Amino acid sequence: MVLLFNDQKSRRLDYILDEVFVLRGQLSFETTDNWDDFVRSKAAIKLVYAKTECFNQESFLQGMRTLQTQKPLGFLFIPNGGFLFETNTREWGWTPSDGIISVTASKHALPFDSLEGLFISENTQEIGVDHLSFDVFAHIFWCISRYEEYQWATLQSLHNGKQGGGAVLKKSRTFPPDQHARFQAKYSHLSTLGWLDIPIVDKAIAFLFSQMGVNIPRKPSTSATADIDMALRFGGRSFARYCASTLQDLMTRPMLITDRLSVLFGKIDPYHPLKYTIPLLAESNNSKVFFLLSNKRTQINKQISLDNKHLASSILGAVKVLGANATGLHPSYQVPTEHSNPDEVWGKELDYLTRYTGKKVLHARLHYINLHFPSSYRKLNQLGIEHDWSMGYPDAVGFRAGTSFPFSWYDLVAEKSTKMLVHPFCIMDVTCKLYLRLSPHESIALGEKLKTSIHALGGDFCFIFHNESVADCFPWKGWGSVINKWLEP
Repeated sequence: MVLLFNDQKSRRLDYILDEVFVLRGQLSFETTDNWDDFVRSKAAIKLVYAKTECFNQESFLQGMRTLQTQKPLGFLFIPNGGFLFETNTREWGWTPSDGIISVTASKHALPFDSLEGLFISENTQEIGVDHLSFDVFAHIFWCISRYEEYQWATLQSLHNGKQGGGAVLKKSRTFPPDQHARFQAKYSHLSTLGWLDIPIVDKAIAFLFSQMGVNIPRKPSTSATADIDMALRFGGRSFARYCASTLQDLMTRPMLITDRLSVLFGKIDPYHPLKYTIPLLAESNNSKVFFLLSNKRTQINKQISLDNKHLASSILGAVKVLGANATGLHPSYQVPTEHSNPDEVWGKELDYLTRYTGKKVLHARLHYINLHFPSSYRKLNQLGIEHDWSMGYPDAVGFRAGTSFPFSWYDLVAEKSTKMLVHPFCIMDVTCKLYLRLSPHESIALGEKLKTSIHALGGDFCFIFHNESVADCFPWKGWGSVINKWLEP
């Protein structure tokens, strides 16, 4: 058991202790604010989470000397920088201190010899006890709470204005949202530091456990997840739209005419999920497939008609091959405004999917990764979604929350933890091809680099692909090899 001394109460700290010790480490723990009881305890692992000013108190120093003579299995001083005991969100522009920490003196072998740390505490260098030189709990919380995105959202709200009777989001001059009002990866502090492609939370937790004298075996995994934005390339639309698309192909995409004609004469559509996507997902133990089920077609919500038999067969096929729990909702894109309320639309889409799965739908990923804090997760939570798979950037690869492991969502505005589990992804086909302009060969190499760093820490290499990218036709010809390579252990 882990016993932690801390003389302050904090919801943020309670949340992080559960995340680190229970969810990640499967360890039992207790906390106490009684110093004498802490010193006398026979707990095998003792952690002191206190401010460095405590070393000016003789009673504290005497207790520390006693603890060192006891030599528990794991004894560690962790500097408390005070961040977890705040109840507000600081203004945009504030960032935690940072630095590179040597870990050559770790108690267990680690797959790295240096650590990227936030909330560095300079004073701990003079402490003659086993200690960390940074506030590891604040480091983890800042990352997985997406603290900076709440800061950014507050900045953007200062630029709200009125137009046509409704509230709209004006772009900040210095840190504007993208065309979909999303937070851009380049504004992330981890991107600025060059740490976005490093799972700094996973490294910090591995180092913490090592210094505690705990060795937790990890089994690395790979999660292939697919989004079905268009279940068919050529069918499922009105006759007028089909004719217009055919004419457009003749004028601008003549290479598609052969495929279009072959489907017209009975060949299975190249985008049909049952042709490539579902069989590919069946090769992974942790696969998920998310269906866009918008009943109103737009330039962004391009799914075929919900009445189309091929869409129904795709969902039923996914349930049969992968299981109902592997089939999730891809909530349609809703224009993000101050008064946007997609609950009713998403609720209808959820009801439609539930009819085919026959069970409560627990998994979701937002279309276009249209993730806004805290509104997006609150709406998913209200719909009964228990697992979200949207935690990653559409415009960059890497670790939006600094981790490859699932974690429970903390609502920073309400200052409370929730039961909704967030599953981060680190790379997506669309990101590589359309945002980064990478070739298939370059995308394979980038995915392998991320996979190696994740698996070294026992994490989950989670990636996103679309049924288009494995169809082996224009404009995704050659990308099937990328997805197959990412899928390899």
